[in-house]
Amino acid sequence: MAHMEKQQISIIVNNGCNIGCKYCYAQDEHKRPYQVIDEDFAKRGILDFFKKGNNQIRFFGLGEPTLETDLMGKLIDYGKSIVGDRLVTEIQTNGVMCEEKAQWVAKNINNVWLSWDGPPDAHDHYRVTKDGKPTSMHLERTARILSDRKYRNGTEGFVGARVTISHVNMGRQRELIDYFSDFGITTIYGDPIFAPVKENAESSMFKRIDPQEYCENFLDAHSYGKDRGVFYGSFYMINFDKKCEFHCRSCVPTPHLTFDGLVSACDMALSRNSPPHMRGLIYGEWNDEEKRITYDRASIEKIQSRNVSNIPECTDCGVKDHCGGGCVGEALNETKNFYGIIQDNCFCTKYIAQRLPVGNISIPALHP
Repeated sequence: MAHMEKQQISIIVNNGCNIGCKYCYAQDEHKRPYQVIDEDFAKRGILDFFKKGNNQIRFFGLGEPTLETDLMGKLIDYGKSIVGDRLVTEIQTNGVMCEEKAQWVAKNINNVWLSWDGPPDAHDHYRVTKDGKPTSMHLERTARILSDRKYRNGTEGFVGARVTISHVNMGRQRELIDYFSDFGITTIYGDPIFAPVKENAESSMFKRIDPQEYCENFLDAHSYGKDRGVFYGSFYMINFDKKCEFHCRSCVPTPHLTFDGLVSACDMALSRNSPPHMRGLIYGEWNDEEKRITYDRASIEKIQSRNVSNIPECTDCGVKDHCGGGCVGEALNETKNFYGIIQDNCFCTKYIAQRLPVGNISIPALHP
């Protein structure tokens, strides 16, 4: 399945976080007053989306969505009232939560992605509490609770790790396989660090890792994992199993409801405070008085126009039908060009494609 077929409505629950990751791409949002998505807006968005035959809800936050489990519970119940037992839920969480919340997640969320950068010395380099303390011990406890419930008790779904690859863990990607396997995690995506969403993204970003060094380590870990029954993937290969027109669900577009009443196509178009160059990914707005969402057809058509047929650099690319033009959010953030590309990302996609059996790859779980 190409990633554009991962049809989930994303609920960006809030803009607050209980930790202080040093590389957070939404760091500017955390400086603003805490906000939570309007329940009526979220429910209307779910209704509009499910009317099209969909049945999946994804919880996300510009921080940590489990700060609002009561609200998430109400939205899950609402989703079930529409599609019943067909409802599928997913979450991306930093995993820093009490045991009670971990049990709640295990019970109520089908697919859990833990934002986890590997062994403690690697994870705690960037992912720390607001006062700079390690968080790895919290991830390890949460993972054991989730894995115990899902794997030993047969709860439907999986627990996966979404790893940010930096200079700290780039040469240790094979080690990630062994480390996460100890927690029952056999689905892993390791993606290179990218620039925070800012007016001038380039000036604020961490030093880029070497793309070829990343690819070589990734391919080694991918092969190592395959031999051990572990899927180790990358955002660069999310369409290697099937041809696609768009890189991901963003350009379909698939709704991402922001905490302040907008419908965005992408996690990186954060809110009304997003830099001007990111606002082209906004295509709807909540009308609280009328209790409905207004969708902008012109904006939708512009978003859908970002496909391999309209991106100049894709014209003669041999892997374009298994790439889709790369991540629109990252490209727009760093180039300010709706049809722009990031050269390092293109290099990685081509490099990996030349060394894997593109079109004959099994991807057991689509990228979060």
